[in-house]
Order: sequence, then C-alpha cells, then structure tokens
Amino acid sequence: MYLWNVNRLVDDIRLNKVSETQYKNYYIASSILIFFSYLALTLTPESKPTEAWASFILQIGLLISWVNAIFKANGGEHGRDFLKRFIALYLPVTIQSLVLFIAIGIVIEALLPMLTVNMDEAALEQLTTVKDLSFEVVVSCYIYWRIYKAMQQINHPV
Repeated sequence: MYLWNVNRLVDDIRLNKVSETQYKNYYIASSILIFFSYLALTLTPESKPTEAWASFILQIGLLISWVNAIFKANGGEHGRDFLKRFIALYLPVTIQSLVLFIAIGIVIEALLPMLTVNMDEAALEQLTTVKDLSFEVVVSCYIYWRIYKAMQQINHPV
C-alpha cells in the first residue's frame, strides 16, 4: 500500500497488481482521512451559516464536475474499476496535498498580519472569509486535478 508514491501506485494499477484486499485497505484508509477532516471541522470555531453553505455548494460543484472529468479520463462507460482506482489514488494524493497546503497555509497565516495591519475589523473579516473559501477551493481542485492526471496516466501511459 502506497501512502505517498502516486507514480508507483499508477503503475501497479495499470499492470493490475493491486489486489481486492489492497483496494479495500485504500478505502478504509481514505475513509479514516475523511473522518479526520470532519473531526477538524468540528474542532474549529463555528463559521457563519452563509459561509458554511457557500463552502458546501462550491464543494458539491467541484465534486460533480471533477468526478465526471476523472470518470471520462478512466474511459467513461468503457473504463474499468473507476471507483477502486479513484479511492486508491485519493489516499496518497490527499496526503501529499495536505502536506503541501499545510505549509502554504502556515506561510499565508504568517504573512497575513503584516499585510492587513491597517485594515478595519469588518474588512479583515471579509478578507478572512474569502481567503478561507478560496483556500478550500484551491486545495480541492488540486487534489482532484492530481487524481485526474494519475487516472490519465493509468489509461494512457506515456
């Protein structure tokens, strides 16, 4: 089971070297990762309902559009093992992405106070809302894009 090396996982999937048990393990590990994200959401201060709904609607739109694109990259109706491949790729891609975006988030949070010194409270609150929503969208798009590219590699090796 690969927790980091997406390229080796792509090769193993392409060569049918991933067993049903391994696919099951990827599903379990990916689900645990998703549960941790829900835990993180419950541990953060409550956001405003409008922000929560905006995030929810954006994420649903991204989910529908990207999953359809990834499904087509897998061969659409003629592809095989879409869900197993998607779930297996999700784990290492998400782990890598989280490491990258945690580092980026730390840098942004360190720089933001210096850039917003002269902002009033209302403008700062609006900026924070836009920053948080934008960051969520960028992280999600990046993860979906990486899965999309990996699925293309599986079906069209270079």
